[in-house]
Amino acid sequence: MRIIRVQNKAYAIGLWWQMSTSEDNLRSQARSANTAINGNFSRCVLLPKQFGLACACPKSLGVPSLAAALARSRKEATVLLCHLPMHGCYWVFACKDGLVAAEGDRDFSEENEALAHAESLALMLDVPKVERVSDVAALLPTRSRAQRLFQSLVPYAPVVQLASPWPKIRRIGYVLALLLIVLLVRSIDFQDESSDIGKYLEARKAEILAHPERFFPRPWLEGPSPEDWGGTCLGGILQQPTNDLGWDLTNATCTGKTLVYTWKFSSAASFLHLPKGATLLTPTQASATHTLPDMPQAAPRSLLAKDLVARTLYELSRVLGLHLNLTWKDKEKRDVREGSLVVHLVAPWYTAVFSFDNLPSMTVLDHELYKALGSIPGLVLTELSFANGQWKITGLCHAN
Repeated sequence: MRIIRVQNKAYAIGLWWQMSTSEDNLRSQARSANTAINGNFSRCVLLPKQFGLACACPKSLGVPSLAAALARSRKEATVLLCHLPMHGCYWVFACKDGLVAAEGDRDFSEENEALAHAESLALMLDVPKVERVSDVAALLPTRSRAQRLFQSLVPYAPVVQLASPWPKIRRIGYVLALLLIVLLVRSIDFQDESSDIGKYLEARKAEILAHPERFFPRPWLEGPSPEDWGGTCLGGILQQPTNDLGWDLTNATCTGKTLVYTWKFSSAASFLHLPKGATLLTPTQASATHTLPDMPQAAPRSLLAKDLVARTLYELSRVLGLHLNLTWKDKEKRDVREGSLVVHLVAPWYTAVFSFDNLPSMTVLDHELYKALGSIPGLVLTELSFANGQWKITGLCHAN
């Protein structure tokens, strides 16, 4: 461990960090870790989820850990190589999920050694690039005057003795002093902070309410058009013969992403020769699943009124002589939570599940059916199945 200065403030670097098993008896956990490796550490930094160990260094007690200060505000995995010319060394810092890596707080006298260590940490933490830093002060978060005063009196993550805890009376004194300072700081900044936070929350709430559609799934904008979907699924089902190596095809189902075939054993079949890609499910049944290539997304269009969508579907079923099942659901609701902000949203559209049962083969094979369904904005097909000689199409439709 060594002491460096950043913006005229002392920081400790070069600790060995380990995860704590709980938030209780942190100093005891640190001492146990030191004993387990027969170490000669005599200083430590105690945090709720981890602790750092170090050897004694002149004037190090009470000095805050620089690695802990940086990791506190970083959630993403980071590896930094910092040049400290005033101290004649290079400091390697690495953290992930707000925690300092075990070897992520080390200093080196040679740049090549520091770079090799940093690249090793980047590989372990899956960080694409080591970030070089020439000004360590720029990494520290900006603090108000009251916060800087508070940190100078009670530093975050200070170096303390490993061997002996503070006496209880002294700890109580520090706690009382801390509470008084916190109350003082909060009384100074409370009004301005409350005003700023309140303005931000109101602005964020207005932004969310102005665009509720962003917080609900919109499958008609993410999937293919009914024409592309129908052509792909129909082609996949029709390419499979009704009898393959003596196995009778009983079911073929397409979801637009996968094709699932199911066969039934017949007297002409053999268990040693199954249809291509099939696996035996039972002594009388085999199945195969094939993944379909991605299809292009449909062009975005404005949704129609709920009544118009329903009437269009019923008219289509009347003209083609189809059996339509159409069920509308209530508008979807959800809560958007961002910290203390909770916004109750209702989807701007209705969703319905529909199906055409017992479709005639000529209708299913006719491209005009899928073209007619594709003329309804917000309509997506979810399944085409052929089972026991009968065709069925299911899907979703969305309307204002």
